[in-house]
Amino acid sequence: MAAPIAAAREGAPPTDDEVLAAARALGGLARGSVALWRELSDPQVEAQRVARVLHADPGIAARVVKVANSAFYGRGRQVASIDRAIVVLGLDAVRGIAAAAGLDQVVPRGVAGTAFAAHCTVVATLARALARDAGGVAAADAFLAGLLHDFGLLVAWRLATTGQASAAADDRLHAHWGAMVLGAWQLPEAIVETVAQHHDADGGGRLGACVRVAHDAALLHAGGLPVEPARSLEAAAGDLAACGIEPQRWQDWVSGAGAAAVAEGLALAA
Repeated sequence: MAAPIAAAREGAPPTDDEVLAAARALGGLARGSVALWRELSDPQVEAQRVARVLHADPGIAARVVKVANSAFYGRGRQVASIDRAIVVLGLDAVRGIAAAAGLDQVVPRGVAGTAFAAHCTVVATLARALARDAGGVAAADAFLAGLLHDFGLLVAWRLATTGQASAAADDRLHAHWGAMVLGAWQLPEAIVETVAQHHDADGGGRLGACVRVAHDAALLHAGGLPVEPARSLEAAAGDLAACGIEPQRWQDWVSGAGAAAVAEGLALAA
């Protein structure tokens, strides 16, 4: 995704404290999105704990129930509560819906914010699909890393609105800001490292490869997202290999499992 245009400012770039303050000022973060992401990133989290966390935030709980009853997930089954959603959809699906709802709380309103949220949720569902196919990567980690890979762009947007950024955030700068913030919020190290290195070839190990390949697939898909050039097969070869996809199978994956993951991501963002 293209970085937000930041307002020019005389003097030094934002300090670490200013970056962290900008992140804290985003939408609903003070109300619990960070705590939610921390809980949902725990590989040992149990259904009762997820339900308890969601019940503590009525806004996110309502969003989860709404998405659970959407055309993509509902399929004629009425879901009236978080507990019922976990039974009907499964814990992993509810964790994903809840994590996406947490991001939705902090994204700025408007067309640009809607497109940003759609991009992030689609990269998340694609990364999860790749992790399940490849093995060796926790699907929940892949989802959250994909969901938050561009979090630094939200920080850049906030800094721009207060005139604290001197230029549009480039790839390395927004990746650094995103990782610094998520690290300060004590999200898992693997996710922080992937966010920091999601523009670096071979960065972040297999988890990073899943996020970069997911990003490529999202850019290639026209299902309501901006269509932009993705990396060449040659440039993506190492990441594709880490995901267990042979280059000649790439287009088949995009139009098959990838298309299904895109549809799920758009349902989460709707």
